[in-house]
Amino acid sequence: MARLHLPDVEAELHPLAIEYSDLGVTPNLADEVIIKVYDIKCAEEPYLLPFRLHALCRIAESRATDALRVKVAQERSLGRHPVHEIAAAFGELRLPDPFNSSTYTSEEALVEALQKRITEVEHPGRRAVLLQAAKMVADHTGSEYFRAVLESSAGELGEPPAKPKMDLDAACRALGIEKDTDDDFVIMTYDIRVSGPDSQ
Repeated sequence: MARLHLPDVEAELHPLAIEYSDLGVTPNLADEVIIKVYDIKCAEEPYLLPFRLHALCRIAESRATDALRVKVAQERSLGRHPVHEIAAAFGELRLPDPFNSSTYTSEEALVEALQKRITEVEHPGRRAVLLQAAKMVADHTGSEYFRAVLESSAGELGEPPAKPKMDLDAACRALGIEKDTDDDFVIMTYDIRVSGPDSQ
């Protein structure tokens, strides 16, 4: 355990003191309080979310509690990633660190880097790593242009093409209802179709 050395004072620091400090909380607080503070701080300063999520991940790993594990999973499901993973993803595409304030990467540079890496990486396992890194870069940058290029290139990286999304007409046909059907009737029809005759 690290020690804090001040004149006439020697105190032991918590192993995750930096992470707790990054979130603006202390180790004695309950999971629910940590989660609430995390949400508030991320809403106030969204540009710091990757740093705060990194701290939350480390604390969740240390505490091994369901509440924090679920919160981290929820954040990841929203396309949010901790700072070290984002930096590694940019590195995989041979792009500069996105958290270095002296560098800027344009959408065109993102696309060019992806296309170059696709030609360089041949091993299927490495292509899977590249695909995941590119998805993380797309999540972090929010670039629709880069995401569109990535989706069109996913087949080259070994990912099967996405199934087309069902439109309203197709959904109505699948349920055997009209477009202007009452919502309650739509739900009831869906429940009947899902449960099937064997469950009645």
